[in-house]
Amino acid sequence: MIKFKLGELLAKNGFRQDEVSKATGISKNTLSNIVNNKTTGIQNENLQRLALFLNVEIKDLFDFYPVIYSLESENVQIKKIDRENLKLGSKIFYNSEKFITGISLTLTGESLTSRKFELSITTVSNVFLPSTIAPNATHIVWIDSFQMDKNGLPYVNVPETDNNLGHFLNNIPHQFMNDVKNDFRSFLRNEILGKKSLLWEELLGEYNTENEVLCLLGGVDASKQFIL
Repeated sequence: MIKFKLGELLAKNGFRQDEVSKATGISKNTLSNIVNNKTTGIQNENLQRLALFLNVEIKDLFDFYPVIYSLESENVQIKKIDRENLKLGSKIFYNSEKFITGISLTLTGESLTSRKFELSITTVSNVFLPSTIAPNATHIVWIDSFQMDKNGLPYVNVPETDNNLGHFLNNIPHQFMNDVKNDFRSFLRNEILGKKSLLWEELLGEYNTENEVLCLLGGVDASKQFIL
């Protein structure tokens, strides 16, 4: 994961993008894309020019976290669970026996070693959440890891290992969290609301695109919430 810090460095030093463009010869459009992290790469010469202009080392131009991640969907479906047999973690309060499954997160780290774990989506009762957590939310959903039990149903109380969503999120530097939430938001809109809207409606019940849905990503921590 790479996040370019050019915008932060320009603001810190009081430079405007047009000034940098004129001094370095880098186009305004290219600078804007770098500042807004909308580029997949920068030419070596441009990196050198920016580092020389700002009097910093090249490594100071970006933050790096040694993990690549990807979200995937396959055989997305609704799973129904008998509440009497559902094992819940102490911090998770579900008000639904329905889960959307078929979503996975793959992490690739050192030596390009990858691990993959399954995610589930279910609704959460706001009775168990602070009133300030979602004052305008019509629906609240919880996105978290799960394991399959012997009957092929999701068991959501995944132990605290390095193979679950919570561990991944807890170790991400704070400057990357908004990017992760934006990726989850885009994925849900494209792969679930866009392609599996009937499943989404079945999970939430009465729902239309004007409803505000609060997504809790692996916990109720405010830094891990986003509106869908």
